[in-house]
Amino acid sequence: MNFPTNIKQIGTIDDGMKIYVEDYVYSYLKQYAKSNDYKESLAVLMGKYMEIDKTEVVFISGAIQGKHLAESNGLISFTDKSWEYVLEQKELFFNDLEVVGWMQSQPSYGTYLNASCANYHLNNFRKPYQVLFIYDPVEKVNSFFAYSKDLTDIIEKKGYFIYYDKNNEMHEYMVANKIAGAEKEKSKDPTLKYITEKREKRQSAVIAKDLSDWIPDEKENPKSLITKDENEFQAQKKALNLLVSLCVVLFVTSFIMGMGLMNNQDRIATLEENLSTLTTTYKDLVQSSEVFAQANKNTVKEGDNTNLIVENGNDYVDNPDKSNLTEENIINGETNDENLPTDAGTTYTEESAEPSAETDSEDADKIPEFYVVQSGDTLLKISEKIYGTRKMAGKIMEFNKMKDADKIVIGKKLLLPPKSE
Repeated sequence: MNFPTNIKQIGTIDDGMKIYVEDYVYSYLKQYAKSNDYKESLAVLMGKYMEIDKTEVVFISGAIQGKHLAESNGLISFTDKSWEYVLEQKELFFNDLEVVGWMQSQPSYGTYLNASCANYHLNNFRKPYQVLFIYDPVEKVNSFFAYSKDLTDIIEKKGYFIYYDKNNEMHEYMVANKIAGAEKEKSKDPTLKYITEKREKRQSAVIAKDLSDWIPDEKENPKSLITKDENEFQAQKKALNLLVSLCVVLFVTSFIMGMGLMNNQDRIATLEENLSTLTTTYKDLVQSSEVFAQANKNTVKEGDNTNLIVENGNDYVDNPDKSNLTEENIINGETNDENLPTDAGTTYTEESAEPSAETDSEDADKIPEFYVVQSGDTLLKISEKIYGTRKMAGKIMEFNKMKDADKIVIGKKLLLPPKSE
């Protein structure tokens, strides 16, 4: 046998054994539970157990009414005569099927599994695949229960399947065992009023699975049991559902806020980097301003006429006569004595322009790695000061990738190229 194709899923299917109930059986069980003035009733489930593709499956394709039932402590159960009736009906209608479980209707109880039902199942339906189907015809809710993995308890299944197929056996049984009476309107049904009143008197033992606290109501039918805490339980259940919903909302809110913070981490890191760069630039600017102020003070005292210009926040030494001294002149080592810039009131002469052989020989091997620009410096002056000749001015300009020979920053480190032969 293969899995049915025409199916409808009820609830969420969990791991473990899968339950399939045929539509005729499902409809008949609900109709049967509504009959008999909404009193509790039992039925036997007929079907087959098998493994398909390594999956345990129970197919329920028949149901037999529970007859000749016994009542004890307000609970009903099958008797020997009940099982004789089941065997007769099996031979008549479901000869190729076996008992795969049972059904109990419990009007106005919902699908709560009390200790009595659980113990009765464990003691009388011992095969691992036999299930319990609980249906409440008042609340119109139902659920299946099956054995746990260790076979020590039965647990609720989260979902099952209803499948649609030709079911001649169940059809014949339904014709032969018509359900007497139709469903009454709830608003006019005195039985429902009676059930509602008794429901309010049920003990909390139904929920706690402990029958020892059940107290029969002497004034009423012994079947009616007093409940003290069921209303309180319902209130607690509503509060729990509200708490769970609130937790879900808080979780979603926290998740969204966390994602927002994660997305802003890169922006925060970039901002910190920019602030650090700005702080460093500010410190350099303050230092350069102090150097410029000191240099300007010295220049005024010494009578230096060198002009300073400020461009983009930097102090430069400006050539006093740009018209006659070009970048090309400096690179080629060409100078014009008349147009040479002055340095702190000192004028270059032919005598000072040509370094002595003694100075050249002493400094040839002592060229520093860099030179810090001072107030009044020009490339020609730096070349003269470091190399003893003005011809290295063009090399210094090329070595530092300078675009304008007339503008050098006070306090800037100029890299010094090795002296040419």
